Amino acid sequence: MDSTKDFVADFWANLDGWLVFFNVSSGILLGTVGGLVLVIWLQKGGFLGRNNRWHHLLLKLYFLALPCLGGFLGFQAGMLYATEKQIHREIDRQHDAVQVHTLSMMHSFYTHMSQTAPERDPTELASMSMRDMLILMAHDFIDANPIAIYDNPDDLNWRQRLAQTSVEIVRERILIWAVDEIIVPRVVATSANKYTYLSPDVINEIVHEPLDTLFNAQALLDFVKKQVSRIWSSYYMAVGIQLLVLLLLIGGEYGLSRYFKQLKLRHPAASPAPAARHEAA
Repeated sequence: MDSTKDFVADFWANLDGWLVFFNVSSGILLGTVGGLVLVIWLQKGGFLGRNNRWHHLLLKLYFLALPCLGGFLGFQAGMLYATEKQIHREIDRQHDAVQVHTLSMMHSFYTHMSQTAPERDPTELASMSMRDMLILMAHDFIDANPIAIYDNPDDLNWRQRLAQTSVEIVRERILIWAVDEIIVPRVVATSANKYTYLSPDVINEIVHEPLDTLFNAQALLDFVKKQVSRIWSSYYMAVGIQLLVLLLLIGGEYGLSRYFKQLKLRHPAASPAPAARHEAA
């Protein structure tokens, strides 16, 4: 909790006002221009003409409403984008502090592996992902606990050897399936989400990354920034939904006007007078 408060305090202390101003201003400008282009296109396409005079004049408010609504949507998008970039910058500022922790983690890992598995090279283990290490543990378990379905394994005929090999292959496949479908998504991902609040997709990427990559501060910070981007994508989607609702309302009004025959038809251009069939005598 204290680290979160410190991060928020640093966020506001290092807030880049020009970044916020530029992105918000750009969003408002683009949204306003987009709304103006849309209403001009509707006008040129004849979608705003109605038979009732009051209805026809009422739709002229589109020239005011659509640019304002477009600017409001642009304001939201620009503010979200500026906030996301500011959070990314603040995360990058934590590089040195995170690097201290990752170096401590790496030292603890090498020490632990040297004591618990002296027969294996810690450097080789560090190049493996957590998922690969779980698979390695499954293979070690298989090697240490073979299944003997016959009493005399040295005196087996080819059919018995085939049956023994098939049983071992099936057990290996089941253990690998258990790692990929149960242990990683249900045990590792659930526990990691409980303590880190990272999304399952990000946790899945971390599980499949080599451990020596996770001992790098920038790699960990990149995962955190991915998590922020995933959260922000839902906010961007909310802005997109507002835009979709606006377009549906415009389309719904046009559809109802067409259904009730309120569209103002354009007058066809006058055709040239037909030429005389016979010349005057």
